[in-house]
Amino acid sequence: MNNNHCQLETLFRRFSRLIFAKKWCSVVLLSLTCIACSNSKLVLRPLYNSFDDRIEKRFLRYASFDTEQAEQIGDLADHFHLWHRQTQLGFYSRLLGNITVGLKDSKSVNETDVDRWSDAIRSYASNVGACNPFYASADIISNLSDQQIDQIRNKRQSARESRRAERDADTREFDEILAESVSDRIKQIRRYLRLVNFKLNQDQLDDLRNTMSSMVRPNTPFRQVRDNLDAEFYALLDKRKESDFNALLIAYMDKRRQTFSDRRDGARVHNRELWEAYALRTMRSLSHDQREVAINYLNGLATTINELAADSPSYTKRTAADYECFGRKMNL
Repeated sequence: MNNNHCQLETLFRRFSRLIFAKKWCSVVLLSLTCIACSNSKLVLRPLYNSFDDRIEKRFLRYASFDTEQAEQIGDLADHFHLWHRQTQLGFYSRLLGNITVGLKDSKSVNETDVDRWSDAIRSYASNVGACNPFYASADIISNLSDQQIDQIRNKRQSARESRRAERDADTREFDEILAESVSDRIKQIRRYLRLVNFKLNQDQLDDLRNTMSSMVRPNTPFRQVRDNLDAEFYALLDKRKESDFNALLIAYMDKRRQTFSDRRDGARVHNRELWEAYALRTMRSLSHDQREVAINYLNGLATTINELAADSPSYTKRTAADYECFGRKMNL
């Protein structure tokens, strides 16, 4: 199996990445699609341990940074990763344990159980959003040159235009595209589940397809909101030498997260209720064999996550307790 399809990012994105979480994923679907990813520490350890490197590369790709700037960016990413390892992974393993308990007697699971798991996932997502390392990047940004600012602007614009050209090249109707997207996602889920001999029956597959197809999109286009916020960000960069830039950056980040969250308000409530209802139906419909596969996997995954949390990090300059979360917790 290609491990690139099963990076811990799959779990991390759904449980916590979510620095700007875009949509709710069903608890059961979340759990079962992760089955395809090995819960072996030999696989997950190097993937999770490289998470800070991926954050760092995301920063570094936008401009040419000197050695000192690159070291600052690396230090910030490493510190965030340390914070996440030592303060957040335990939450994920306990949630998996709670879901496992529910799977043992899934027919007794009720709306309150699913609501509790849903609230937990959204809370963990909000934690990561509030602790986004970009909140703590004022010192780095304030020392950027005008040339580096231009590089950042140009590279972001180029990437955006490339994605826009790909979208504009596809002139099919939205409903047709959505139908294909649902089919592709279901095929992917079934492929992952087959790797561990887990099969959804036809009724479960039909329910999954109908649930995916019933999701709604926000009324306000993402591109419009993003472009407005990006324009504010570039204007903010012109103030990077001012004494209150740190406070301005934090306020901007809060506004950015809140604006994206507000854009999804109506759709988010609809989609969350849709998937919570699906999660409850699916858990109650699982056969004995389906439950056993899921329980065994989730127990192993929880154990592996606990072991990752207990690993001694290579970053020792500061502690997790030293990491400051400057952002505001928000309802996702």
